[in-house]
Amino acid sequence: MANRRFEMHQYRHVIVQMRLGQSDRAIASSGLMGRKKAGLVRSVAQKEGWLDVSAPLPDEAALSQVFGDVPPRGPASVVLPHQAEVTKWWEQGCQNRFYI
Repeated sequence: MANRRFEMHQYRHVIVQMRLGQSDRAIASSGLMGRKKAGLVRSVAQKEGWLDVSAPLPDEAALSQVFGDVPPRGPASVVLPHQAEVTKWWEQGCQNRFYI
């Protein structure tokens, strides 16, 4: 699971499991995240008070402040760098159809 990116709902799910008493090893064996990452999440959650069962779960804004925003999975579009040129061609009515 090296260099795996996590969404905020995944962090929240792990925190829920920790609040239920799951160990880092149990979280890792369930496939949610690795033991080292779970340990880091646990230390942050303890510091923030998120493991207290009487406290509400953190929302996605609070999680993203602590863990950072998740970068997009890939470029928005491969055409984006050429947007002006493609727009000009589209306005001219150019079409390109590939037939294989």
